[in-house]
Amino acid sequence: MRTQTQTKIRNIKNAIQNGEDLKSIEKRFFNTATKKKEFLNRVYRYFSKEDLDYLGYENETEKLIAEMNAKKEKEKKDITNITDSNTQENYDITNITSSNTDETNNITNITDNINNESKDITDITKKYTEFFKDINNVNALFEMVQKYRNTKENNIELLESGELSIPLEARSIKSDTNISLKANSEQYEILKQIAYRNRIGIGQLINFIFWEFIKRHS
Repeated sequence: MRTQTQTKIRNIKNAIQNGEDLKSIEKRFFNTATKKKEFLNRVYRYFSKEDLDYLGYENETEKLIAEMNAKKEKEKKDITNITDSNTQENYDITNITSSNTDETNNITNITDNINNESKDITDITKKYTEFFKDINNVNALFEMVQKYRNTKENNIELLESGELSIPLEARSIKSDTNISLKANSEQYEILKQIAYRNRIGIGQLINFIFWEFIKRHS
């Protein structure tokens, strides 16, 4: 994260903590509602939920996911209610009428739709999990991101343009062994450049990469 962005985030947090009026904060740091939305869309993970509520911000992607989950839970509840109702109504009925048969078919269709949606979500999750287990895919993705950052396509301001925010937990890892392995020379050169830009040793950067990978996949 760039130093300027870090400073802006810290100043906004201080303003919230000091109880500064929301309109005053918006005028000082954003000027327009559009700039406020664009900035918070990039850095909202660095604010607490209380801070985001104070700023009147809600991430649209997370809101959509929450709405989809709520809709799915409502559909499941509706199916349960319908099933319970039919069970109670048919408790003393010997012959099932054509009307009840149609209702049962409708319930089955709704259940199938929900099961198909759940299967699609599971398949997508499995697809991406398998993708990132392949080191060749990870290397290709790493190279693509590096090229994108270097060219700065569409003049988009990137939150992490060459600078890393290494957590204290990763910084405190001791380099207590020597390893010998073959690696791609071009990627290794890129890593050395990243380490130089962040004013850290290549060993510390490698420890951070290992830490990040293990954190995600263990």
